[in-house]
Amino acid sequence: MGSREDTSGDVFSRLGAGMQDPPPGGSIREFNGKPRANVPLHCTHVVEGHTNSVLSVRVCDTTLFTAAADRTVKVWDLTTGTSSHCLSAHPGPVIAVEYDSKKNLLFSASGGFIRAWDLRMSTARPVKTLCSSGSTLSGLAALNPLQPGESSITALCMGASGSLYTAASDKVRIWDIRQFSCTGKLSGGHQAAVMCVTAWSGPNNTDFVATGSKDHYVKVFEVPTSSGLVLPLLHLEPPHYDGVQALTVANDGIGVDAELFSGSRDTGIKRWDLRTGELKQSLNNAHKGWVSGMAICGDVLLSSCRGGIVRLWSVRTCDSLAEMKTDSPINDIIVADQRIYTASK
Repeated sequence: MGSREDTSGDVFSRLGAGMQDPPPGGSIREFNGKPRANVPLHCTHVVEGHTNSVLSVRVCDTTLFTAAADRTVKVWDLTTGTSSHCLSAHPGPVIAVEYDSKKNLLFSASGGFIRAWDLRMSTARPVKTLCSSGSTLSGLAALNPLQPGESSITALCMGASGSLYTAASDKVRIWDIRQFSCTGKLSGGHQAAVMCVTAWSGPNNTDFVATGSKDHYVKVFEVPTSSGLVLPLLHLEPPHYDGVQALTVANDGIGVDAELFSGSRDTGIKRWDLRTGELKQSLNNAHKGWVSGMAICGDVLLSSCRGGIVRLWSVRTCDSLAEMKTDSPINDIIVADQRIYTASK
């Protein structure tokens, strides 16, 4: 959990001082297609600028962040429709992005590492590199996709307490981003790689964290402020029939009063009561392809799949409300200010 500074970091920092970010490029344009009849959703805008599939998307106020397989993260101004930054310096595809609005730090995951970017400067630079092993490197340390002792990062999540959660292999590490230090890990829960993580508020400024894994299981952890080694609070059963790819929480509940949904490669969605740890409802064959993402918009659950379809469900009853087809596989879906954003090819 200590700091492992790369001796080449100072060299790269000096070289980086005179470097420029790649041209931001791209634009946000209005979608020209016609709204489809009897579909409550219609596409309004398309973001163009990446040269490969967009894998993750986040929004904060009027700023959009997109992470892609082209090894870059782009920062977009939703009011002007332009890109303000193009962040490179990643060893491979950027599989996830998270943003801390209080500290104006952007986190991007690629290979076995997470870059932390300070966006207050006109030319953004990584200020620290977090490693899957729990150590740290300088911001512009040279990286290979997987260096000895590191595992591929598979998911990122910001907790309500301000902690950052990073998944690699069968464990999730807890980071204090004020100090850029690893303060603990979620352990003892899974027998295979953790593929998704979601966090919500617990009592007394604690975090509740749910993890979904390739082992088909969902686990729930209560993370104390002191962190350390945290064991599962709940092992949710029955498991899915394939790996869990997506998690989301409804009803703005605190701790176990929240309602959890999980989506899987088995094409199903499960609804869980965290007060009892019991399965409340199971939507088998919710999609024709594996569930790639889920989000909540008011009393509606949205789910996306690799088949390019977004489906709408009632949070309360899990009744199917509608579906919308897109022209490519969907890798991520989020909701911000009553708008839905999807990441795709």
